[in-house]
Amino acid sequence: MQLENTFTVPVDIDTVYDALNDPEKVTPCFPGAALTSQDGDDFTGTVKVKLGPISMTYKGKGTFVERDKASHKVVVDAQGRDSRGNGTASAKATLTMVDAGSGQTKVTVLTEMQVTGKPAQFGRGVMADVGDKILGQFASCLADEFADAMAAAVCHKVFDRHPVLRFASIENGASWVPYLFYQFKDVYSKMPQEFPEDPIEAFKRCVYVAPFWEDDFAKMADLCGVDRIIFGSDWPHPEGMSDPITLVEDLQGLDEEGQRKVMGGNMIDLFKVPNKIVHKPDVPALVLA
Repeated sequence: MQLENTFTVPVDIDTVYDALNDPEKVTPCFPGAALTSQDGDDFTGTVKVKLGPISMTYKGKGTFVERDKASHKVVVDAQGRDSRGNGTASAKATLTMVDAGSGQTKVTVLTEMQVTGKPAQFGRGVMADVGDKILGQFASCLADEFADAMAAAVCHKVFDRHPVLRFASIENGASWVPYLFYQFKDVYSKMPQEFPEDPIEAFKRCVYVAPFWEDDFAKMADLCGVDRIIFGSDWPHPEGMSDPITLVEDLQGLDEEGQRKVMGGNMIDLFKVPNKIVHKPDVPALVLA
């Protein structure tokens, strides 16, 4: 049996690719799934599925058989056996990602599935409906993961109760911000009485964002305010660069003062540390083998 599903998330393609390659990150987003162990390309876990009146708990293992970042493609092979003896299931899922524009990513999932036992009595239509529902919930969860913490802080009035509190979003990039602002604008237009101030303004006052170097820093500065954009240089983490100063080449959309703020001025203000040079030229640079 072959099934094809698609979903779109308001997150950039590289962030989605990295997430789909991390079982610990994506497993909580699959309804009924639990990760038991992970070792390199291999992982084990359980999945609870309901088909009509039959509920199954498959226990099994999976393997990443292909990871192609250049073409944004992931292939996973998985097999499992129902704990109650209702049959077995095996699947080979090919996930391909394409840039859908405006910071969004479209994911196509092509699944070749074989099912034995009681679940086999259900036709392709039922299987497809269940797959659509599961992937719909998965896509929603994956998108929410990048913005939920910030949305909760704003909507639960954390920044109003604690006006001096500041958040810094690190290693999440910035592609999630435009969609979050869209949601803020929409809900505020419908229920302004629920907010002591415009939630976008609360966010802009209290949240610092560290874009990935591939992100558009000038666009993020226009959106959040240049005083709230920071640069992470924690190489080899995703937002870092092996030679941090080269980021200045990508900040041409900002004036000199804006570049100064992004490259360190905003962090100095945030942590209230002395603005002085501490670089020691005689200390050798860290070399990663």
